[in-house]
This record gives sequence, structure tokens and C-alpha cells, in this order.
Amino acid sequence: PTAERRQKSGYRAKLIKGKEHPSMKRLLAVSALALIAAASSSKAYSREFNQQTIFEVARGRASESAEEKRKKEKERCLAVAEVAPKTAVSLRKIKGSGEGIIADLKCLPLEENFAYLDEKSGTSKLIFVSKVSALFAKTWLIFEDQSSFYLSFSMRIDNQPPFRNMRVDGESYSPRVKNVGKKTNQYTFDRSLIRAFKSLESSIELATDPGYRPWKVVREIPLIKEHFAMKRSQWKEKSSYLDQLNIPSLGVSPSPLASTEIFKNALPSLVTVETERGSGSGFFATNNYVFTNSHVVAGSKKVDVIGYDKNASEAKVVYDDQVNDFAILKVNTRNKYAPLPICTKQDLVTASPIYVIGSPGAAIVDKGYLENSISGGLISSVRYIDEQLFI
Repeated sequence: PTAERRQKSGYRAKLIKGKEHPSMKRLLAVSALALIAAASSSKAYSREFNQQTIFEVARGRASESAEEKRKKEKERCLAVAEVAPKTAVSLRKIKGSGEGIIADLKCLPLEENFAYLDEKSGTSKLIFVSKVSALFAKTWLIFEDQSSFYLSFSMRIDNQPPFRNMRVDGESYSPRVKNVGKKTNQYTFDRSLIRAFKSLESSIELATDPGYRPWKVVREIPLIKEHFAMKRSQWKEKSSYLDQLNIPSLGVSPSPLASTEIFKNALPSLVTVETERGSGSGFFATNNYVFTNSHVVAGSKKVDVIGYDKNASEAKVVYDDQVNDFAILKVNTRNKYAPLPICTKQDLVTASPIYVIGSPGAAIVDKGYLENSISGGLISSVRYIDEQLFI
């Protein structure tokens, strides 16, 4: 309508009044609520979409991580290979991947004794592995070399107390705790515990402390008995490092030498082997290899060799035989040291003179430790125990 007609009919007044009409107010309120609901729904959907996206990304990453882990385990297990089958006089021999027994666990046979060739340390170890499955985790019980055992867990366990009490056929013993980690606990046996296992009849129980509820080993008893009944000749493997060394030999002197002459001849070959935990003795067997004891260097991250002239050189452990307490170090020295000739005398006789020479603490003489020392005595007895020669 024209302005004149609108003015005559009062249209503008009605329109203005219409804004205040109750129906219009209700319509505006409903529209506002609809807009708020739509915005909230949009935000909720956006949050849900973002959460779902984050979850899917995390799941994708976890899937990729699990796939990479499976691929790595598959590659490791391909590196673990049988190098000699089981025979009537020896065990099957399995070459490790080079990452150690714990890393290779899922690739090794269960409920069976076998010789595990550790490429990293160059040693052969008698191994028995048993896997115990629980609701949420798995535990591997590993007996090694008749001198130690491990408990390895599939899940990380913080503040896991070690088993300090062991009962073998009802008698209580205390295995030495060598290493406690988040996933693996390692223990060693003293001679009394080894003897107990060699005469094992029917039961093994492990407890964190005396009086606590024990973990009973049942299913594995027959094979553990078999493990400790084995003789070293059935599984012991000579290290390839020993074959590589060109060790000088020396015939036995027809007449006994004086102790002063023996010490003078040996002194240029003596070394002190120093680690972050302490020091011990050793000697050059060749120009670049030092023979020492396993207990001196086992588990050490840094090893130094100090010659009789007080010059120090870094060394690397290339062979570690914890059963026979023997280790070989490779040393790159600027100075040349005389190797100590080695002879094998088969006709050892009780009451023959014997000398022990060493330099266990040349680096810390000021603290009262010995350097370049010699002790003398007599061979009190010669005997063989479990195919080992004891003097």
C-alpha cells in the first residue's frame, strides 16, 4: 500500500505493536534456543571429531609401533639359528642374535636344555628356559650355566622386590642378588646352593623374604634336575677367541728356578685391571690380549689396563666365562709389553712349590692395595670335581 493508505489504515502502528506481541516473543525465544542448540551440537561434534581423530592417530601410531616391534622380533629370530643338532653326547647348539639371552627369549625353545652361543661375549652357556603365563603377563624362568638364574617379566615392574629366600627340598638358602631391573632379576648360586640343585629331589620354592608366601616351581622340576645333572663336556663350547690367539708357549724348566728369578721374568707381563667397581690382576698372554678373572670385569662398562710401567690403556671384554671365572680383554697399547708364556704341565704333584704373582691395585697403592706382589707355597692337593681340575 501507499504511504497515504498505510497512514490512514494504521498499518505502521500495527507493525510496531506486532513486535511486542506475545506470539512474536515466543517465536524469537524458540529461534534463539534453536541457534544455541545448533551451536552446542556443532561444538560437541567438533570435540568428538577431534577426540576421535586423536584416538585414531594414537591407535595408528601404536599399530605402527607394534608392527615395527613385530618386524624387529622377526628379524631377531631369523638371526637366532641352530648351528648343531642334539646328539647322544651333546645338546643342540643355538647361535644367539648378538643382543643377549633376554632379548632372544621369544626366539628360543622352551622346556628344553640347550647350549646358547652368545655372539656378543663369545661364550657358550647351558640354558634351560620355562615360560609361565599369568592373567596379564608372562614370566620366563631361565637357568644358566648351573651357576645363576634369571626371572624375566613381559611387563615392566617398578619396585619389584627380589627373591631373597629359596627352599630346595625343604632346606633354606639365599641366592645372591646380582642384578635387579625393571623387567629382569638376576641371581647367582654359591657352592652350597649348586650342591643342593645337583641333588634336587622334588621341590623348589622362591619367596621375597622368609615367612612370605612362596612361588612354587612344580612343572619344571624334572628338567631342572636334568639340567643340573649334566656334565660340562656335554655342553661346554670352546670360544672362537681362544682359537684366534697366538699364545706363546714355554717348556718346563728342567731345574727349579729361584723365586726372585720367577718374579723378575713375570713382572713385565703383569697388569692391574681397573673398573668402576674396583680392580684386580691380569697378565699379557699376547701383545694385545690380557687374561684376567671374570669376577674382576663382569658387568663393567669401562675397563682400564695399567702396565707395570704405570701407563694406562682402555680395554674391551671380548670373552667372559663366569663358570670358570675367566675373561679375556683386548687392549690397544702404544707400548709393547712382553706376553707371559704359558705351559700346560700334566704331571702336577702334591707338595710341589707354587707361586702366585699379581698386581691387584697398582692404581690405588696409596690406599694400601698391593702392586706387583708374589706369594709362595706348596700344592696341597690335586683333584678333579665334575671334570674340573682343582689345585
